[in-house]
Amino acid sequence: MAAGGDRRSSSGAGRSNGAGDHPQRRGFNRPGRTQVDRNRDLPVDRQLKILLKNPTPSPAEQNRLCELTRTKSYRAAVAVAKRMLAPGPAVVEPTEPTTPVRRRNPGNRPQG
Repeated sequence: MAAGGDRRSSSGAGRSNGAGDHPQRRGFNRPGRTQVDRNRDLPVDRQLKILLKNPTPSPAEQNRLCELTRTKSYRAAVAVAKRMLAPGPAVVEPTEPTTPVRRRNPGNRPQG
């Protein structure tokens, strides 16, 4: 007496190579990782460079750029991303001219 889930095929020898034998495929609702999903693992500056490099980004890429830059429009996101990636002006700390400290050298004292 076999349980309901333990039914065996009537051929007994083996299974056919029909459509049911393939591993379960992911449905259209959940396809494999997209380019945007793969890029999420990268640092933000690398993601921005990749997204700006594409001249015709997909809507998903446009949305990701808006998420990264926290803007609502794609055009604003491009401008903000370019500013985020642009190297800032070279900050040179102003150094005050210092006069050398005069130190006493006991060997050069005049004897008197």
